[in-house]
Amino acid sequence: MKKIMDYSFLLPMMLLMFTISCKKNTNADAYQISGSDLIIVGDTGSIFQSIDSGVTWINRRISPNDNNLIYSATFLGQQGWALADNFKNGSYIYTTADGGTTWQQNSGSQWLPFQPGSLVFPLKIAIASDGSGYMAANVDYIAGQLYYSSPGSFGTGWVFVPTPNTFAPPRQSFLVFVAVTTTIPNRAYIIAAASSSPDTAFLYVTKDAANSFITIPKENYTEQPIGRLFTNIQFVNPQVGFITNDDGSLYKTNDSGYNWTYIATPVTGNGTKLWATNFSDLNNGFAVGSEETILKTTNGGTTWTVVYSNPLSNNNLYSVLYMNNKVYAVGDSGVCLVSMNNGDDGFNFVSVNGTINKLSNIVKVR
Repeated sequence: MKKIMDYSFLLPMMLLMFTISCKKNTNADAYQISGSDLIIVGDTGSIFQSIDSGVTWINRRISPNDNNLIYSATFLGQQGWALADNFKNGSYIYTTADGGTTWQQNSGSQWLPFQPGSLVFPLKIAIASDGSGYMAANVDYIAGQLYYSSPGSFGTGWVFVPTPNTFAPPRQSFLVFVAVTTTIPNRAYIIAAASSSPDTAFLYVTKDAANSFITIPKENYTEQPIGRLFTNIQFVNPQVGFITNDDGSLYKTNDSGYNWTYIATPVTGNGTKLWATNFSDLNNGFAVGSEETILKTTNGGTTWTVVYSNPLSNNNLYSVLYMNNKVYAVGDSGVCLVSMNNGDDGFNFVSVNGTINKLSNIVKVR
C-alpha cells in the first residue's frame, strides 16, 4: 500500500546555490525573447533567472540568509508569484513585477490566510488572466485546503473555499491536495488523494469561480483511477489537458476535463512515476518522471517514446518546459537536462556545482 507521504516528492525543494549554466548546442539556432524568459525556483530561497533561453542563469535570491523552500512559481505577463515555506516561521508568497529580476517576500493576512506555525504548506498557485487565483495547501501533509482570491486581487485577499469532503478551518479535509490549475477565468481544476485511502484519486472542477465544485465520477475515465495516484494536472488549452500518474501512465481530456482517456506509455507498470507534462502545441509534448525519465509525443499524447532515462539514478524529474524547439527538465540532485532540438539530439546533463538539492519548477515568463 502506498503512503500519502509519497507526495512529498511533489513538494520539490530545489536547488541552485550558485549560478548554473545549461550547455549550449552550437548547432541549434539561439532563441531570444524580449526581457526575461525563464525562471527556476527552489530551496534556500533560490530564484534563478535566464534571459538567454537557459544558456546562463542569474541568481535572484532575495537574501543570502533566505532558507525558505520555494515550491512552485507562475507568471501572468511580467507579474510572477512563488510559494515558499521554511517549516518554522510560516509561509510566504514571493512576487515580482518585472519578469523575475527583482522579488519581494510577502506575508501577513493580506497575502496568506494562515498563521506562522500552523503547519500549513502552500503547494501550488494558479493565477487566471483576470487576476483571480487559486492556491492549494496541505496541513502537515495529511489534509488539504483550497483558497481563492477574487478577480483583480493578483495573489492577495485569499479566502478558504470548501471543496467536496472538506471543512472550514480549523477542521480539515481527509484529502491531500496535489495540484491546482486554471485555464480561463472562473474555471479551475484540483486533484487530490484521500489520506485515509491513498490509492483513491479525485478530480474536482469549478466553473463558477470556486462557488461550487463537481467531482468527476470514476465512470468518466476510460480506465478508472483505482490503484494509481494522480501526480499533476496541466492543460495545453482550455479544452485539452493531461493528468500524470504514479504508475507511469497518463489521462487525457479533450472536453475541458469532464471525460478522460487512459494512456499507457512505455514505462507504465515498471515502477516509473510521471510528475509533469508540457506541450508546445496540441501535438508535440514531453512528460518527465522518476529515474530521470523523459517521454516525447508527436501525436497529441496518443503514443509516447522514451527519449532519455537513467535507470541507475534515483533522481526524479519534477518539471519540464518545451518552447521554441528547446526542452528543459529539472529535478533531484541538481539535475538540469537540456535539448536544443526537440529532444532529437539527446539531452545534455548539467550538474549544478555538485549540489544535492532538488530543482522544483522551471517556468517561462509569459
